[in-house]
Amino acid sequence: MANQPVHVNINQEIQDWKDARYGRQVRAANVSALNKLQDQTNAAVDYVVEKGEAVNQAARDVQTVRQEAQGAVDHANDITAEYKQYADDKLAATELERQAAQTARAGSEAAATLAESWAVGGTGSRPGEDGENSKFHAEKSKESAERATQEADRAAQYASIVAPGFLVDPDSMELYMKTGVGVDFIVTDDAELCWKIA
Repeated sequence: MANQPVHVNINQEIQDWKDARYGRQVRAANVSALNKLQDQTNAAVDYVVEKGEAVNQAARDVQTVRQEAQGAVDHANDITAEYKQYADDKLAATELERQAAQTARAGSEAAATLAESWAVGGTGSRPGEDGENSKFHAEKSKESAERATQEADRAAQYASIVAPGFLVDPDSMELYMKTGVGVDFIVTDDAELCWKIA
């Protein structure tokens, strides 16, 4: 059984990005963050698949139980119809069989309700069923997978950024940008030149 996905923590990689001075340090931080995100995404997908299979199996179980209940009811009706033509001395036996069939039907319906409660909830047959069923856990897994995907997309965006570097020609006092990818420049109200992520 797959473990329930947990939040991805890439705070160390983010700090490594901030502290990186060389391309290999940035790449190492990127690889570490992306590995964490990939592992968490795979765990979330496995969890969703597992819960989806559990929901499908529970739905099949519900259908089977309902079919069995209907079969028991049909059988009871057939027996009742057959025994109506018998004499009064057979009526008591017929009534006993009808009661047995009704008991079987009640048991089958109770089993079907319980199976539905564990599959999707909403039956009111047990406490906390709306938060403890296969559908609820599958939805939570899907949310975790979507969050992991968003984090992976954000990591991919930041992975392509290279902080700008400048060079001043002392003879001409001209400012040149020698590095920088994925950034824009702005001039503040105080006439300061700043860069920001594009």
